[in-house]
Amino acid sequence: MNEKSFDTFYKVQKGSPHRFFVEHSLKFCNKFNCALDLGAGNLIDADFLTTRFEKVVAVDRNSAILDFEKELSNSKLECLVVDFKNAEFEQESFDYISSLMALPFYGKVGFQELISKIVSWMKSDAIFVFQLFGDRHDWNTEASPKKFMSEEEIHKLLGDLNLELVFLKEFEYVMEVGANIGTKFHTFNVIVKKK
Repeated sequence: MNEKSFDTFYKVQKGSPHRFFVEHSLKFCNKFNCALDLGAGNLIDADFLTTRFEKVVAVDRNSAILDFEKELSNSKLECLVVDFKNAEFEQESFDYISSLMALPFYGKVGFQELISKIVSWMKSDAIFVFQLFGDRHDWNTEASPKKFMSEEEIHKLLGDLNLELVFLKEFEYVMEVGANIGTKFHTFNVIVKKK
């Protein structure tokens, strides 16, 4: 997606409720001090997370995040404009990390290193909630820079990083609204715990 596509997506999603998957994932979380939302977009999930965490850091490469932050005026929320692959945090800083519909856009090169870097920010027993594009997604072409994975590849990645799989659910559907009407999506919702 280019910046114009992201702007359109943010506007369409503005005012939407937080994603149920974020709420569902909290039942696996034991500590509620600090959360990180990578690819936070219009802050619908980050704002919800402030109802459960003492502090939420939201990261997005699009500067529109700052406008959304002003509208919310939430003292528990800190927003940073940076491409999350370039974000830097101290090791073991977060009890919870969420990255929904963002990681596949990082791309194929250096993907495992990015996940390893994110895992280093997790405290022991922390939860990492994310979505990945599956290998049967319509966007999965030789020319696509996005990252696509099979379920087997996901299990291998998690094993290589010594993460405990808490939840994995696969979805296949045709997009019926928004900019990608008619596109077949193949995604995985994943929740892992740092051992």
